[in-house]
Amino acid sequence: MMQGGPQGGELEHTGETGDGEDDFDLFERPDAFDLYEDVNQSVPTEEALRTVIGDKARQVLDMCYGGGGGGGGQQQHVSRGDVQMRSIEAKDECPLLLQRATMRLLKRQRRPKSTSEDDSEQRPRKKRRYREQLEEMTTETLRNNEESSTHRDGHTGVDIGALIDEVVEDMGLRSNPEQERAFRIVADHMRDPERYDQLLMYIAGVGGTGKTHVIKAMLRLFSLSGRGGEMLVAAPTGAAALNVEGYTIHSLLMMPAKLKGESLRELVKLWRKVRYLVIDEVSMIGASFLADICHRLQQAKGEHGVAALRPFGGVNIIFTGDFGQLKPVLAKPLFDHQCINHPGLQMIRECTGVDNLTGIFLWRQVETVVKLTKNQRQSSDPAYAELLGRIRLGLGRANPDAATGGPSDVDILHRRMLAHVAVDNPGSLTQFRDAPVIVGTKALRDALNGRIIYQKAKEANQMVETFYAKDTYRRKAVSRDFQKGLWKLPTKTTQDALGMLPMFSGMRVMLRENIAFGNRLVNGTEGTVVNVIYEVVEGKKYASVAYVRVPGAGNVCKDLEADVVPIFPETVSFKVQISVNGKTVNRSISRTQLPLLPAYAYTDYKSQGKSLTHAIVDLDSAMTLQGVYVMLSRVKTLNGLLILRGFSSSKICGCLSQELRDELARIDALAERTTRIWEKRRDLGGRMGSPAMERGGDTDF
Repeated sequence: MMQGGPQGGELEHTGETGDGEDDFDLFERPDAFDLYEDVNQSVPTEEALRTVIGDKARQVLDMCYGGGGGGGGQQQHVSRGDVQMRSIEAKDECPLLLQRATMRLLKRQRRPKSTSEDDSEQRPRKKRRYREQLEEMTTETLRNNEESSTHRDGHTGVDIGALIDEVVEDMGLRSNPEQERAFRIVADHMRDPERYDQLLMYIAGVGGTGKTHVIKAMLRLFSLSGRGGEMLVAAPTGAAALNVEGYTIHSLLMMPAKLKGESLRELVKLWRKVRYLVIDEVSMIGASFLADICHRLQQAKGEHGVAALRPFGGVNIIFTGDFGQLKPVLAKPLFDHQCINHPGLQMIRECTGVDNLTGIFLWRQVETVVKLTKNQRQSSDPAYAELLGRIRLGLGRANPDAATGGPSDVDILHRRMLAHVAVDNPGSLTQFRDAPVIVGTKALRDALNGRIIYQKAKEANQMVETFYAKDTYRRKAVSRDFQKGLWKLPTKTTQDALGMLPMFSGMRVMLRENIAFGNRLVNGTEGTVVNVIYEVVEGKKYASVAYVRVPGAGNVCKDLEADVVPIFPETVSFKVQISVNGKTVNRSISRTQLPLLPAYAYTDYKSQGKSLTHAIVDLDSAMTLQGVYVMLSRVKTLNGLLILRGFSSSKICGCLSQELRDELARIDALAERTTRIWEKRRDLGGRMGSPAMERGGDTDF
């Protein structure tokens, strides 16, 4: 019998033969997932969802998503007469080859192009042609990083002070003192970098307080001053990077590969003129990863000699984000109590332990902090913003407000349960017909997607097709029975590479990989299926390509209309635990499947960073208070929220962990200190620059 293990599924028995090929017998497993094989049928999708959330919640959800017209208007339905999924034909071979080649080239262009005065003379002719092709395809979509870093006051006559004031006025920073303070600290450091030591800064603030707006103001100042090449912006994920007009950390630092020779020289050239790096969504970064970032920047600045040994290679770092959100996945947070208070000898012995300690030490070097507090996202519903603020700090009210007699936070949210709204205001459910469902587990996500796919396909008069993955072990196809078992593995095991991917024309999907950064095709990007071309083997359909409409993607391929993108299968690997002759062994399976997921429901981690008008959330499946907060804070108003089913009051009124309380208090203290220093300098008539140590001074400014 297949059973869940720490790293994946487990088979009780395999008949591993002497020639190295595996002859696996198929066994059922409790968490086998085959719903997507029967998604055209009502009963399987209904039963799967009823098992997880109960019949009452399932019925109300059907009311929200099933039948009728109107709604949010996001779902694009394509009638069966307009387009039809079809099997591959000989005429498809040449167009598909060209489209695949185009997508491969676009995927490679993940970072700004490094430059050097003698670069064109040194690189081989073949490489020059290849890179010229990349440049031609992405000139209009990648930020230019080639501007000279020598354009300063004395060299060009540019009045930086006047530019700073101009940006403050044009970006409306004057009306928000906290945003202006954050901007001017960076601006004055950039204006006179020799006066100050390295800037290590953190701009804190919940979602909607304008962190991205401040970043855009910084970029504008650097661009107007002719020094755009001195600042880069990065984030841990592709979706987060696009939100701030930046790149992924991995692409900018060429991680995780070990660099030497030509690749190391390429990194050095890329960072030669860069003096400032903005890192958004710092809460997603684990301690060990921050240590890796520091080490790679030290490599990138290796030409600077001893100066490159400073934290982050001497690059000025501006972090932004909110630690009230979800912790990094499978990593120690930057404020981990165990590492800070109880490091232990064993931790020091382990490489990851040392990296964690290094990352936490680096984070503690960030002492310039500006906290943004004016929430723009929920500005139209201040009462809801206050409720979110209480939950974020672990101060949710389980009882009515003693001062005002107002309802408790639990009661307020209970009134937004689907079952209650369906009775009190059933007409409002139409506003949520295209709203995503945000949940805490992948199992619930998959069950919800199965049911909603059935409802949406029925409404659009579409037949749902199931496209199977191709799995290999040691580069050989697995046996038929074992393949059937692998198809049913849950997505938590397969890294979201579905064994069976259901699709219909007009279905909403989400990319699960970074496909073409310059065209905004990154992990988390949503689109709508236009068509699928597939091959049929032994009665099973295997997708050759899916055409997905992604607003804003532009003209990706010459033979396709604007915003239509060809998505080809990608290969990922995952581990399964298998018992062979009574012994448990790990097997690495390679799976080839379209990098797509149904996007009607997704997890709280995927929702992080999104700003939505309407959303349905399942608080009961949230694993932590931070998960609850992330779910609730995606929408702008309480009326834009529906709650899938009942939940315990402890989900709302739980306490923050001690380590997070300590970190938030430390950040608040640093923010207050930064404000005092900044205001003192302003009152003295000096520049409102960084509170970092001035060079040659004895005052901690």
